Amino acid sequence: MGGELDPGGFSGDLGFDVSFDHGNNWSVMNECFEVVWSGWYPEYPARYPQHGIFNPPGNIDPAEAYLVFFAPILDYSNGPDCWGGYSFGRSKLNDPTDTTKNFIHTEYETGIFQYIPDGFTVTSSGDFWAVDYNFDMSHTQYTYEAWLQQLIISHGIWNELECDCQLCQFLLPCPTQDTINLPPCAKVEFSPDGQYGYIVVLSDNGTVEISKDRSFYPILWRTDNHGETWIGPIATPLAGANGIEGVQSFLAAEELGELFGPPIPVPDEVPFTIAFDFDLSVDGDGNPQIAVVVGVTGEEPYSIITEISENTGYCYK
Repeated sequence: MGGELDPGGFSGDLGFDVSFDHGNNWSVMNECFEVVWSGWYPEYPARYPQHGIFNPPGNIDPAEAYLVFFAPILDYSNGPDCWGGYSFGRSKLNDPTDTTKNFIHTEYETGIFQYIPDGFTVTSSGDFWAVDYNFDMSHTQYTYEAWLQQLIISHGIWNELECDCQLCQFLLPCPTQDTINLPPCAKVEFSPDGQYGYIVVLSDNGTVEISKDRSFYPILWRTDNHGETWIGPIATPLAGANGIEGVQSFLAAEELGELFGPPIPVPDEVPFTIAFDFDLSVDGDGNPQIAVVVGVTGEEPYSIITEISENTGYCYK
């Protein structure tokens, strides 16, 4: 995106690199989104793009697949010095001039205040899903005082006739103990057949007593009908009586002694947390797989201990 590799040298354009021979050769910076200029002013420059590949059913030619993209734009519709809009579209992998470009802007009356989406995925049907945090920056200007404790879910529905996506949006309640700062990370993914999907946020919603007001853990929403309805939030405790045994048994007794001293706590009394990014996939059976760093909560709420054990030589995470 942009910079010296961009054909026009502008950072608000979007392009992709593609290989059709297992990565041996690459075609780079194929421009699929180009900003329109009004004099010296760019209209809706894009930033922080996300993308996925949609291969239409029955297609066996990779060049005929589509790249689906989604990006926030600088349109200032969520405040005078702020973001607020999204751009989305698709581009043929073998012909980046065969592309679409769509926009949606924050409209105050809807109660949806768009910012920078965190999670994004494309399903096997060509639909895309994106997750953003709903907070009103129209009067706060780059502070998080207006975290509305909701997730903005953007669902792009593939239209086979138009070969493009049509967007619909809805809000998911996401109550958090921290009412000022946004959750550190959110993701969305679906199973290969698109039936099962998960939205996952790293946060603390107060339902895990040992972690309340101090530690992060995964919070999930689940669908088993291609995203028509969602069940959640579902907290996944790491610590406490209902925590994950593999997490609680990870530290050696010597390491627990270094951290806490006598009396050494039993494993389910150790305050575990996660930091601060993660990856998510959904397997063929519809089960979520989460890859994340787990460690012991530090002295400050939602911090993580990063020191090295003198006894084992390993980090406490």
